[in-house]
This record gives sequence, structure tokens and C-alpha cells, in this order.
Amino acid sequence: MEPIQDQITLDSIFIRERNALMIRADFSELFAQYYLHLSEYKLKPTTKIDDLFKDWLACFSLHLVARPWKETHAWTLNLRAPRLNIFLSGSCVSQQVVGRFFTEDIKETDRNTLYAQTLDHNADEPSQSVIELEYETPLSWMESYYKQSEQRPCRMFWLGEDNYALIAAQPDCDLAWLESLDVEAVKNLDKTEVLHDLEKRKLGWLCGCSVEKLMPLLSVWRNKLDDLFLDGDACRAHCPRCAAHYLITRDNLETFFAENID
Repeated sequence: MEPIQDQITLDSIFIRERNALMIRADFSELFAQYYLHLSEYKLKPTTKIDDLFKDWLACFSLHLVARPWKETHAWTLNLRAPRLNIFLSGSCVSQQVVGRFFTEDIKETDRNTLYAQTLDHNADEPSQSVIELEYETPLSWMESYYKQSEQRPCRMFWLGEDNYALIAAQPDCDLAWLESLDVEAVKNLDKTEVLHDLEKRKLGWLCGCSVEKLMPLLSVWRNKLDDLFLDGDACRAHCPRCAAHYLITRDNLETFFAENID
């Protein structure tokens, strides 16, 4: 796997006496990598979509660190307004997160729905859940997800600039205290609470896609190459995970089919 540049560090902290877990991080480097990706592939989200994506990426990344190490998560969020899908995938084992947004051919729905898949590296099959999200912002979506799927409360906070924090209840958590938290209280936890550093994890933006990895996805076109290429000898294929696009020639695809598909 290629090295991941400009990783961020996410701190996992136990809040003593309150019995709560806090994950916090500065996402500026991760957002910078995301913007470089957008620029490279000429992807231009609206300001609203961009804000939603960044907030949801931060929520998802913090959740990865709140979970056990050996898990891979893939989430698809279907939004009703704006009509939008957001896909995110990540793993602390590979220290990577990646994602994309879809604005075309979106399934119509009357509610926000999250399709969450979790694969434990020791399990044969992933677990899946479908969660209806009742609220309006990425931070509140994460709180709703924890209530329904994790079955414990959590609070999500944007702390200014590119800083975010997730605080999740542990057994015997002081729930009244958790519910009372606001942004200023979270910013001052180092002064007001006894904190214990648990671990640090790193994440960076990386998909790992390539022309070679996308070719198997085109196997449905094996007997319909004229329809795929029309009058040309090349076409563009888009990665379903990150929206990167690659030029694939007809000659290369025919060679791949001959060598790899019976």
C-alpha cells in the first residue's frame, strides 16, 4: 500500500469520575488532503454539500477511533434534502479513510437513512444496520446513530476551525453531566476534569484505487464493448469509493478480460 501523507492524530481520552470516552482531533490536514483530491479530479461540490461532507467525515473518523482497532467500517448516508448520498469507508488497521458524495440517480426518500456496515477482521461476514436519522445536522446524526445502534448516548462537538470531539458514555456514565455539556465546557475539560490518555491513532485520506482495480467492475460490459466505448477506443471509469476517474482503453480492457475472465 502506498504511504499515506499528512495523517492526523486522534486522541482517545478517558474522563475519570464521569465515566466517559472522548475522542478529539484537529482535522485540518485531513481536510487539506480531501481538497487536493477534489482539485485533482475536478470535483466541485456546492458549499452546503462540502460542509455536510466535512462534518460527516469528522464524525465518522472519530467513531472509528471510539471502536475496536480491528474493524473496517463502510457507511452510506441517504439524505432527503439536499438530495444526496455520502459514502465513507475507513479502518484504523490501514490508517485510512476515504469517501465521496453522489448527487445524481439518488433514491428518493422521505427521511434521512444511514446504511452502516462493520467488518470485524476476525469475523467471516460484516454486520449491517439501517438507521433512520431524525435530525438535521451531521453532528446530530452521529448522536442519533449512537442512541439507536450503539445503544448508548454520545455528544458531538465542533470546537472551532477544524477541531471536533466525540464524547461517548461508558458504563456508569454521569449522564446528566454528559447532557449538560456545551462547546465551551468541552474546550475546558483539561482544566475542569481528570483526564487519562488512553491511546493515539492516525488516519489519512487514501483510497488505493487504480485502473487495474477498476477493470473487474466492468466485467458486465464484456459482451457489450461497443455500447461501452461507442465510437471511441477509450472511456473513463469512476471509482465508486472516492470518485477518482481513470482512462481505460478498449485494447487494455479486452486484454484484461481475455487473461482474467473465463
